[in-house]
Amino acid sequence: MNRLAEAQLNHFKYAAHSDSLMVCAIAAVGFGFGSFPGLGGLFVTLLIYAYIFRYAAEVLSQCALGGTEPPEFTSSVSVDQDWPQTRMFLLFCALSLICSAFPLGLEVALILLLLAIYPAAAGYLAMTDDEIGAYNPEKWIELIQALGNGYIAVVLISSASFFMRGAPEVFSFARLPGIITVPLCSFVANYLLLVGFARLGSLIFAQRNELGLETPEALGKRPPQLTSTMSHDQRSIDEALALEAAGAAPQASDLLKRTLIRDGGSEAMHLAHRRIAKGLNDHAELIRHGRQRLSILLANERKDETLALFLECTALDANFAPALDEEYLPLVQILRWSDMPQALRLLQGVAQHHPKSKQLPELALVRMQLLIDSRADLSEARAELERLLQRYPNHALGTRMRDCLARVAG
Repeated sequence: MNRLAEAQLNHFKYAAHSDSLMVCAIAAVGFGFGSFPGLGGLFVTLLIYAYIFRYAAEVLSQCALGGTEPPEFTSSVSVDQDWPQTRMFLLFCALSLICSAFPLGLEVALILLLLAIYPAAAGYLAMTDDEIGAYNPEKWIELIQALGNGYIAVVLISSASFFMRGAPEVFSFARLPGIITVPLCSFVANYLLLVGFARLGSLIFAQRNELGLETPEALGKRPPQLTSTMSHDQRSIDEALALEAAGAAPQASDLLKRTLIRDGGSEAMHLAHRRIAKGLNDHAELIRHGRQRLSILLANERKDETLALFLECTALDANFAPALDEEYLPLVQILRWSDMPQALRLLQGVAQHHPKSKQLPELALVRMQLLIDSRADLSEARAELERLLQRYPNHALGTRMRDCLARVAG
């Protein structure tokens, strides 16, 4: 699987979070009611569009700041940022309806053009809050060039979401009732919308330096601001910074800790919390947060930051290990090229931390391969491989185990 496919998969998982799915479900039911004829149905449809696109705009904004968990479905969103996004979507919808007045070939071409430029306009608006500039084609081109091939995936996902909203008409030929097809297709369309916006936000975050955006480090150290347009994350950061400035650093750390556990948070919030915890020499919290942060970095393939954080945590606790068994293998793949002893230590201790893990055979085999590659005591590797073959005689990895044993014996 290539890196682009893995990045897309991560964002599909992001949108599968319980809060995101709840928003998709609520909006899908709302669109079901909106399918009834008359002004009442139209009014409900407009309300639901406002609801889902305000939430999607918050997803886009948080991912553009480095956030890796979706906002709560009950959380308030920033009117200042999200209503412009909703207005932009409705304008593009109106333009797509106008396209229907043209001949079929021209109509399809214009709709495809709208689908290609809409993510760039939404992304620029999320970056700058400049609603007028977001309609400037020059800005779209600059953003598309900065995001590169990743932008194509965003366009494809957004296009799939758009066409799913028209899918109930296709199902009507099969005489399926609209009360089933409208909510079902709307749910899928809403889900794809969140995937696309999360993907777009993450691309913007990854290219933040090239795009000239303020870095998370700078956001985490920004002095308190008392404006009503701040995002939920920045308000929490500013409140914590104010507590720290008032000499209440433990309370500031606790505030950010509780927020991160409950809601997740942006890159800026993670960095601010870690900086305050370091100032307090709170080793226990640095270890706890390190495991939470490590999961996020691994899921987003940020290898250099993963390595730096792991080494920082092992300096505090020599037995530091990831929280989940599924995180050992990607972490070991990073460590094997920079710190082989740490990679071997991790693999040796996985059975103690996760005795019932289904990944134990594969992790044990990886450890044997590392022992062989590192020219360590091959007698240990041979004995361990023989034990693995006895313990898992019919395992799918049996061929690889026997190949390793042949290498050792040879």
